[in-house]
Amino acid sequence: MLNDPNGTNWYTDASINSSTLPAWDGPNNAPTGWIQSRYKLGTVAGIGGSQDVRFRYIFTSDPSVEDAGWHFDDFCIIVPCNDDIGVNVISAPLPGSGQPAGNTTDITVILENYGQLAQSNFNIGWSINGIPQTSIPFVGTLATGSTTTFTIPNTPVDSGNYTICVWTELVGDCISMNDTVCSNFIGIPTLA
Repeated sequence: MLNDPNGTNWYTDASINSSTLPAWDGPNNAPTGWIQSRYKLGTVAGIGGSQDVRFRYIFTSDPSVEDAGWHFDDFCIIVPCNDDIGVNVISAPLPGSGQPAGNTTDITVILENYGQLAQSNFNIGWSINGIPQTSIPFVGTLATGSTTTFTIPNTPVDSGNYTICVWTELVGDCISMNDTVCSNFIGIPTLA
């Protein structure tokens, strides 16, 4: 299912030419390079308590596309720990988009609580081109298994290409690989 709330980078198209089924495809519709994908198995009917779970991956193609191919690496199943939050995605502005240089823009991310316990009293860290900025406290409680939006206001827009990284700062976070998301943006010079 496209935009499945239980999956991250799971499907990018509702239907692909070679099978007419929903699928992940790229690089035309997705960033190039290694892409982390996740799926919450606890949401799949019939899996709970099962000791025998099988995964199936189907590759289809057609002669209209010649590209680099597909790779699968670092497959793992992780039992949620107590304290695990992270940044799911930078949702606005869209990664790769342009903003007028010299202005400011709001950066909106989606935070997710992957752990077993509700979380509060943590900070959101962020950087511009690798230079850390002042962390911002998260106000409220992020319930187990839930997501919420968080906005970093008035972010300066550099001229040319620049990178924004956003991460969670939770003391005792047990899985750091889902804490940080980075995206590239373009500061479009304005004519005087």
